[in-house]
Amino acid sequence: MNMLHDVYADLHGMSLLHLLLAFLGFSGYLFAEGQLIPSRARAAAAMLAVFCAAAFVATAPQWTTGIMLVVLAIGLLGVFTAFVWALSTVLGLRRTVEPVGSPAADDTPLTADRRLAPVVHPGPLHSH
Repeated sequence: MNMLHDVYADLHGMSLLHLLLAFLGFSGYLFAEGQLIPSRARAAAAMLAVFCAAAFVATAPQWTTGIMLVVLAIGLLGVFTAFVWALSTVLGLRRTVEPVGSPAADDTPLTADRRLAPVVHPGPLHSH
């Protein structure tokens, strides 16, 4: 319990530099793990995340609590990701997407006039 109290005390003593390093490190980690940016930019985001996490730990009042905060942030993001994945599986929201270079995607002819399927609007909701 004493170690958690030290972590809590360090959270209250954070400066603007610590908050900036935590934000940049966490954002860099999210971009490095996601599919929003190209792979070269993901590598740069991963290096930014590692640098910011190391600087956060190095500038923390106690390096052990700095490491615990970094590991806790990464672990909680993993728990959140697992929860969202499980919820989308249970609700049936997951679907497979064919990669661009897959044989299934190459079977469709390339035309300049691709039309989207019409949007089907659901009927009105009825309460009990």
